[in-house]
Amino acid sequence: MTAISKPWDHKLTEFVESGIFGGPTGILNRMNISGYSRTGKTTLLNRLLKTERVTFHRAMPLDDLIGGLQLVDGRTVWVDGPAVRCLRDGKCLQIDEANEIPAECQTMFYALLDDPAGITLPTGERVEASPGYSVVTTMNPTPDCFPHPIYDRFDIYLTADRLSEGTRKALGRFANNADAVVGYNQPKLDWKRPASVNAFLAAAKMQQRGISNEKIAEVLGWEGKDRTDFLLAASAR
Repeated sequence: MTAISKPWDHKLTEFVESGIFGGPTGILNRMNISGYSRTGKTTLLNRLLKTERVTFHRAMPLDDLIGGLQLVDGRTVWVDGPAVRCLRDGKCLQIDEANEIPAECQTMFYALLDDPAGITLPTGERVEASPGYSVVTTMNPTPDCFPHPIYDRFDIYLTADRLSEGTRKALGRFANNADAVVGYNQPKLDWKRPASVNAFLAAAKMQQRGISNEKIAEVLGWEGKDRTDFLLAASAR
């Protein structure tokens, strides 16, 4: 029997509110949301997870991500950037336009997506992730544009292929009209999550916390044969 797929924003809300994703007791803590622009990805994420946001661009310096040395009251001191604040405080780091990975930040991006995460600052200080640290990335292209070391660090992939409920409410009587045109002049969203090492690690974490195999398949986005193969393997004794 094939599971009926819920809208992406309903899944996101459920995963956060049920404790599957994010927060100090969340089971999973790395998520990618790709899909059409103007669907409400950023707004919903910030509301649910109280994220600290940074937007990637190709010329972005590393200081904009992790911080740097600044002159404060006549002294040169280290000032944390958004990623380091999230590591220290156990908060959710939201990276928008995540496919635009700056060359200067690529290796640091790997480290921020590690589980457990931790980075060494230019000052020599080692900053390890506090409980509750998580990373959510948003972008328009499908996730297969990522280098593999980044691609296989995410636990959950969601595809924003329609307007979120919040965006529809804001549009009022124009919601159906907007939903009909949201995908115009944007890339086709035909990517489906394949099996990967990190997918099975995420499955093992959820199984150990008592999540049903059917729910795990839904969280990981497996459909059709991939879902059937997973359920057979997960139930094997």
